[in-house]
Amino acid sequence: MTGSKRPAFFAAFDDGGTVTPASNPQFAIAWDDTTNGAANRDIFRRTYGTDAAPVAPAPSLVIAAGEAGAQSVPGLAFDRVNDLFLTAWAHDDGAGIRDIRGVRLNESYTVLGAAFDLSTTANPAVDVPVAVAHSAGSQVWLVVWQDNQATDVIFARTVSAGGVVGAADITVSDAPAGSGENLTPTVAWDAANDQFLVLWSQFNAAATQSTIRGRFVSATGVALGASGFNVSAATAAVRLSPAITFNPVSQRYIAAWTEQATAASARADVFGRGIQS
Repeated sequence: MTGSKRPAFFAAFDDGGTVTPASNPQFAIAWDDTTNGAANRDIFRRTYGTDAAPVAPAPSLVIAAGEAGAQSVPGLAFDRVNDLFLTAWAHDDGAGIRDIRGVRLNESYTVLGAAFDLSTTANPAVDVPVAVAHSAGSQVWLVVWQDNQATDVIFARTVSAGGVVGAADITVSDAPAGSGENLTPTVAWDAANDQFLVLWSQFNAAATQSTIRGRFVSATGVALGASGFNVSAATAAVRLSPAITFNPVSQRYIAAWTEQATAASARADVFGRGIQS
């Protein structure tokens, strides 16, 4: 393939699900690419076996080709109950309209129907990866994104296996006193309690330090609790790019993030913490 490629933004594991026997487990990876033109960035994917060998078709399959404008920063997750993928991305039509869009694919990576809108927010970030997780218990995906408002806000939306989008955007991030922008969300599903946990980086109003915050979201699309909670320490440091996964054996989340003393620091470390479900 030619064109400008950015690193893969999201990978999902297809273990064969409950419909198709798990005889050929594989990973799906999605990224954006300018093969079809610099102003028409599109979403591509490719699958790899557990031995890291690429799986046909090669080299990749266009997911969002032909959509007007630029498609970028995709996320995807596998529904092992119905053997489906949901891929979601940020869309910029080049004329001042931005939104989050998505499409379902079957296990053979055939696109099911046209791409559809997932957001009603005004200005989704087109340079921050969209995060997606799936609830096998309720058979819904949760799509999470950063919206560039006066102080960036984290939103989410549910999508059913049939492609039905939740009635409204879910405001996940909060605004405690002295807080500023909310950035770089991520999400994981808790199989024990059938709920999601969304993490993000929340800066102070002066943008000199940030804390990793979290909030649970129900599988019905309700942000739980009156507000979020601190995952990292609230001491002076810049904390960014949280990642999260859920361990169904211990019934705990494991979160990790980068941390540096100040934004100008030459060195960043990786910190982590367990979170009880």
